[in-house]
Amino acid sequence: MKKRIKLITSVLGLSLLLVACTAAPKTDKMEKGQEKDMMETTEPAMDEKKDDKMMDEAKKEDTMMDAEMTSVFEYTDFDGNIVSSKDFEGKKVYIKYWASWCPICLGGLEDIDKLSMMDNDFVVLTVVTPGYKGEKTATEFKEWYNGLEYKNIKVLFDQDGKVAKELGVKGFPTSAYISSEGALVKVSPGHFDNATITESFTSIK
Repeated sequence: MKKRIKLITSVLGLSLLLVACTAAPKTDKMEKGQEKDMMETTEPAMDEKKDDKMMDEAKKEDTMMDAEMTSVFEYTDFDGNIVSSKDFEGKKVYIKYWASWCPICLGGLEDIDKLSMMDNDFVVLTVVTPGYKGEKTATEFKEWYNGLEYKNIKVLFDQDGKVAKELGVKGFPTSAYISSEGALVKVSPGHFDNATITESFTSIK
């Protein structure tokens, strides 16, 4: 009788142990679900990290363009005036796409401000994309930018990223190099110092 009681007790104990072990994964799943919810609430931050990772990977390979590909672009300045590729015929042009929310871009503004003052054999333009990839509206951007101390940077608007899409700009910052013949030579994601940018143009006619 005592042996039978011990046997029943052992079986019950084993059953409880099995129930507890099979219940643990359910708890884990719930916690994972909670983590997912937390990730969803911080999606912008996660997206920025994802963008930074993609940018690092993309930086390893420049997007080289067909030498015969003509770059035709049209932007607007702060006053609503049209600025197009026709204004720079016969000149080499450096275009830097950036965003007001991008820490790397903001860290590079001092460099681009100095580059804009240098006696280069290429024109320096910077472009932001109101209404595209989280950028402020044109009005909001102008109010924000006018509070900064950079006075030499030429900032243009590419509304809704229309030209950016044509150039293949997938993240910020991104540089586009255009020859004096109007050919889009390459599009390079990531930040580059002034020496690197200047060196790149030595091989571009």
